[in-house]
Amino acid sequence: MELTRKVLIVESESDLVLDYNYYYELMKEIYSAMKISNIKRTEKLHNEGYKIDNKIYKLFTSQLFIENATYQASGIVIKKGTKLRLMISGAKITVEDAISGFIKKGNLKLFKNYFKIIDMENDKKINLNEITLYKVRNPIVASIQDENKKIVYVSPYQQEVYFKILANNLKRKYKLIYNKEYEGELYFDVEDIFSIKKKLISNIKTKGILIGYSGFELYIQASKEMQRVAYYCGVGSNNSLGMGLMTYIMSRRD
Repeated sequence: MELTRKVLIVESESDLVLDYNYYYELMKEIYSAMKISNIKRTEKLHNEGYKIDNKIYKLFTSQLFIENATYQASGIVIKKGTKLRLMISGAKITVEDAISGFIKKGNLKLFKNYFKIIDMENDKKINLNEITLYKVRNPIVASIQDENKKIVYVSPYQQEVYFKILANNLKRKYKLIYNKEYEGELYFDVEDIFSIKKKLISNIKTKGILIGYSGFELYIQASKEMQRVAYYCGVGSNNSLGMGLMTYIMSRRD
């Protein structure tokens, strides 16, 4: 399976205040754009996804980069004409369906706010080696079930359990993408624990509130193939909501 990352440049059509918890609205818009490109493929992805070990993955993630805005208690204050960058990353066929759909419909709608599509950029060229440092842009969501099958969220401060959850998640994605088990090394390390920020993600249909952690830098030591899985498809769960998207900082050989 081919992986890719693309960026759309969008521009606010009015002054607005954007809710901090726009993730579900953005995911809906991405699916809407995909349907314009290929409705059957999109419905199959949305309804079935990629199944492995009783888990379902969508193998894409996203991030809305917002600059030149004011952050207030009421939300993100964005002026008319402000340019934002919408990054979509993951399985190439899914990313290209979304990008093509957005270009055809000409805009991105978040709640009642419209952003017109004005340009597209390819991802910058990066060199992923066995040891890579990433910036966690959107919260990483990691959870387990307790004895009563209740979801318990795990933080980066619980490193042994947290890293095990991330590893198992990436190994399943790896098998889906490469059609083989991952047998290489896979280690994690948080660069600066004091930069970790807890995030409550709400406005999510049927899911209530998710808990994730972002703002920190994450080292991953793994094969180049596995680094591609982490970079393009995201780390942790709920990736189609944008959770777990990371950007590249630096990489070196083991």
